[in-house]
Amino acid sequence: MASANVSERDFEAVATAAVYALKVGDRENMRVLDKLARKINAAISNQDLSRSAKITGGMQQTGLAWEDVPSPVESYLTVLGKNVDDFPGGVG
Repeated sequence: MASANVSERDFEAVATAAVYALKVGDRENMRVLDKLARKINAAISNQDLSRSAKITGGMQQTGLAWEDVPSPVESYLTVLGKNVDDFPGGVG
């Protein structure tokens, strides 16, 4: 598995692209981008946990799995009070 350095800005760009794919009805790319955004978000959170443990001398906590991170697309839908069927082609 490859690894890459990612930033919060990278997360924002991928999450925005996932929501855009939802809006245009591109289910396949929406799912891929949403999953990638969740993986980036988990990696950033885990890096912060690790850094915090080093600074405070505390035990390192178990990191988040990407599946435990909220979906940007689901968060977007929740804020709008909508569901996937309100968009072209649906996403469900």
